[in-house]
Amino acid sequence: GLFKTINGGISWTNVTAGIPNRYIMDIAIDPDNENLVYAAIGGFGTPHLFRSINGGANWNALGSGLPDVPVNTVTIDPLNTSIIYLGNDIGIYVSVDAGLTWQTFNDGLIDGTFVMDISISESNRKLRLATHGKGVFERPMLPVTATSSEEIVTSMQMQIYPNPAKDFIN
Repeated sequence: GLFKTINGGISWTNVTAGIPNRYIMDIAIDPDNENLVYAAIGGFGTPHLFRSINGGANWNALGSGLPDVPVNTVTIDPLNTSIIYLGNDIGIYVSVDAGLTWQTFNDGLIDGTFVMDISISESNRKLRLATHGKGVFERPMLPVTATSSEEIVTSMQMQIYPNPAKDFIN
């Protein structure tokens, strides 16, 4: 289940109602609105992303364009909270409309990459993707002003050196 506290852990409220009986893999809270919460759900056969606009009292399924695979992580762009990134068992997806519709954001990733965690490097506007067994990837985030799927970056170049590596890689 998913529980919420508003008094530093003295008491807890179950806010799982409306979410299917699956593992909750990750949550993201909007940095501008503490009542806007996203929950990433594992498993198959149900929606995989839920949003609450009232701090977990009610949940709505999101995910037009998402495949039926477990979602492992969800992250909100702190400079434009309408841009949401999620990682699932086949890669990374992005939404520019607060989770209503989704597009793949897999350029530069190996096919079928389990994206287990996403972190944001705010200083250079990069996403860092931790994967299951395929390493860590970094890629540019969408522009803060992204408002449509046409603005999704369509290619990414990466250079790893030195090759062969002995003690470190760049």
